[in-house]
This record gives sequence, structure tokens and C-alpha cells, in this order.
Amino acid sequence: MSTTPPAKSPYRHSLEFALSYAREFNWAVFPCVPKTDFPLAGSHGRLDATTNPGRLAELFRQPSMNIAVSATASGLVIVDVDVRGVGGATLTALERQHGSLPHTPRVLCRSGDGSVQYYLRDPAGIRFPAELGPGVQLKHRGSVLLPPSSIKGGAPHRWDPRARVRETALAPCPDWIVGRGSKGMMAQRDLGAATESFFGVAFSAAGLLGSELPDGRMAVRCPWAHEHTDACGLAQGFTAVLLPATSEGVRLHPSGPGEADRLALCPT
Repeated sequence: MSTTPPAKSPYRHSLEFALSYAREFNWAVFPCVPKTDFPLAGSHGRLDATTNPGRLAELFRQPSMNIAVSATASGLVIVDVDVRGVGGATLTALERQHGSLPHTPRVLCRSGDGSVQYYLRDPAGIRFPAELGPGVQLKHRGSVLLPPSSIKGGAPHRWDPRARVRETALAPCPDWIVGRGSKGMMAQRDLGAATESFFGVAFSAAGLLGSELPDGRMAVRCPWAHEHTDACGLAQGFTAVLLPATSEGVRLHPSGPGEADRLALCPT
């Protein structure tokens, strides 16, 4: 009796990539739901980021998970340029004023917003602003998806052939970008990103975290979303905004009567 061998997946297992990033570059990574940048239900999102091979094997059990890197834990500052929108023009103006960004590893995000991401070395001790200008974000206290992750409906992210991570040294963050940040007491008072706050961990464990917003906050899925008629522009089914850990709470964008009473979790 003959049997038909199982079809081979066209993709390598996500664990292979996760282990490679951790081993070769010492980047702390964690899994996301396939085709999204949402943490796995029941996980702790970026708090699960690790370089430990055994722990990665536990986290990446499914072959098609997306792979995210924690920028802070990996010593990275990532300049995210929305080249399909106004980001390209903003970066051109900034480079005309300050000089070009250094040659450094770049990711071409061929799904989602189609941005280009420049990976730079974190100077440490600096708290960076959320953006350098319209369409140019700084990913420092959050996380981004690594190749070959993808967003539903788009092609996998890939390293720019002219700036692949294995062939291109990680450049230091330019002085003019470092100068946009704050240090000293301001940096010391930074208690972490939204996902590291009390409510961030709780919402992550409940599988209710959504996408990271440009200013470092996180969209949160409302437990009563079935009673809503819209999502306040945050993404379908998301109505609340989780503040950074320094605020230790949730700010609500109410979408109906009574919602503020249910979700206004900021301490009085």
C-alpha cells in the first residue's frame, strides 16, 4: 500500500529565523500571530522577547509565526519611513539639512504600510521622540516585524539587497537623531513601553493587545466590542488606547454611552 508523502511547506520554520537572529546578532525576538503584528493570545508580547534557544523553541512552535524584535532589548533604534506617503519627502528634507542616513541594514516592508526601516545602533541612555517628522517614525521602545514576516495580503518583508543584515555593519545612530532625544533624569524616569505597564501585561495575557501606535502607545481590543458600531479609527474592534507605563493606565476613546465607565482604568 503506497502513501503520498506530505507536501513540503514553501517556507522555512519560523524558529529557524528566530534562532538565527538571536545567535548571530543577539537580538531578542518573540512570535506574533501569523500575518499580523499582534502578540499571541495568552503571551506577554514584547516581554517574552529572548535570545535563549530553549525559550525560543517553546515560543515558536508553529511554523508560520511572524517574528518580531524588541528594539530596546536588542540595542536598536529603527527609523521607519513611510515611503508610500509623506515619509519619503520628510526624510529627503531631513537629509538635506543634516546629511544622509548612514549605510546600515535596511528592511523593505512589502506588506502593511510599505515602509523602509533603517536599523541603527542604540546609543543607550536616550529617550527618543516617537517621530522625526510626518511619516518618519522612530521605533525604539517598541518592536517591529523581522523578515520574512508579513502582514495579511502582502508579500514577506525582506532585507534590502543593497543593505542585508549579514553583509552590512550596524551603523551608530547619527548625532542629529541622538540630539532629538532626551537624557539624564528624563530618561531615568522612563518606566518602559505601554506593554510593560501593569495594564499592558494584563491586556497582553488576555490576548487583547492590538497594534503599536506612532507615539508608543498600544491599541487595546475592547471586551465589549460586540456592542460597538465603530472602532474610533484605531483598527477594527479596537477602541481603547493603552498609555505608556509612566501613566500606568488606559485612556479611552469612548464609542458609545457607558463605555467610559467600563474602561476608564486610569488611577484617580
